Amino acid sequence: MRILLSGYYGFGNAGDEAILAGTVTALRRRLPSVEVTVLSARPEVTAAQYSVRTGQRWHWPTIWRELGRSDLVLQGGGGLVQDSTSRLSPFYYLGVLLAARLRRKPFVVYAQGIGPLSGGLARWLARGVFQGAAAVAVRDQASAALLAQIGVDRGVEVTADASALLDPAPAGQVEPWLPESRTGPLIGLALREAPGCERLVEGAMAAARRLRELSGGQCVAMAFHAQDDEVLAARVAQEVGGYVIPGGPTGRDVCHTPTPAEWMGIVASLGFVISMRLHAAIFAAATGVPFVALSYDPKVAAFAHRAGASCVEIDADPHEIVEVAERAWEARDREVDTRRAAAARLRQEAERNLDLVAGLARRIAEQTLTP
Repeated sequence: MRILLSGYYGFGNAGDEAILAGTVTALRRRLPSVEVTVLSARPEVTAAQYSVRTGQRWHWPTIWRELGRSDLVLQGGGGLVQDSTSRLSPFYYLGVLLAARLRRKPFVVYAQGIGPLSGGLARWLARGVFQGAAAVAVRDQASAALLAQIGVDRGVEVTADASALLDPAPAGQVEPWLPESRTGPLIGLALREAPGCERLVEGAMAAARRLRELSGGQCVAMAFHAQDDEVLAARVAQEVGGYVIPGGPTGRDVCHTPTPAEWMGIVASLGFVISMRLHAAIFAAATGVPFVALSYDPKVAAFAHRAGASCVEIDADPHEIVEVAERAWEARDREVDTRRAAAARLRQEAERNLDLVAGLARRIAEQTLTP
């Protein structure tokens, strides 16, 4: 079985790389003989990191060739078909799926977050393309509702983000990223620059300072997408009296940015997380770490709601963020069992993506063997 993966891979975004890592690992577990090919912005890096075949995602002759040799195409996960970050983004991803249809290859909309989609042409094209999918799985109810709104009337399954299938790196492997001596819990901040989010950032820093006072702990600013987040992470670390990952607190021998499994292991080592980044929240939920989500984008609020976590909207006052974080901190010990149950449910929902793929793979193999 040859499976081609299309997504936002090779850009150094920890969340999307975690989706890829979780997907590749799970595919190999469920389909031991699978051959995986990934369309990547940096094919050599992706090939070395995940031991997969790769193709350049911007080179359409390569895409056409790899579609031709594949048995099944998975597009996702992540927020791909949306026009909030770029008006062209949905047309690229829908174009890949259109090419798959032209090559008569079955494709799966795999654990995607759909939308926002404000453009009429993008909505029309998405409706037509998704109607022809072998399966459609989305990671939240809001995405399913949007597909229904634009006229996709085929079956749509609500699963969970594929990064939840990733296992965290063991504590010893992530230790070099953490302080050598800790007197209290680590409070993680995963923030990002986004239009209109200055109050969220200020409120997050105020909340981190307050939790540090309550706990006697230390603050950690995490740059989940290094090229986009590192400047803000450095400022946050300076203002709240913490340090930055990547970078580490002590200059110990860390010669690479964290892998997806290491990122999850780092989050698992924290006592609390304040997150604008969706995948920092997913990692916290998957490992049972209490967190508060700051919703700069509807996808963050959608996940927090499913996870049963507190969420603050983009127009919140910084004082409100402090109050919400303080309440969540105070409730952390009595909600341990609730978080464990939520983590187990999240993984179970993510496994449903693999159930769909395994079922399709079995039917494709049966058709191939039929004389």
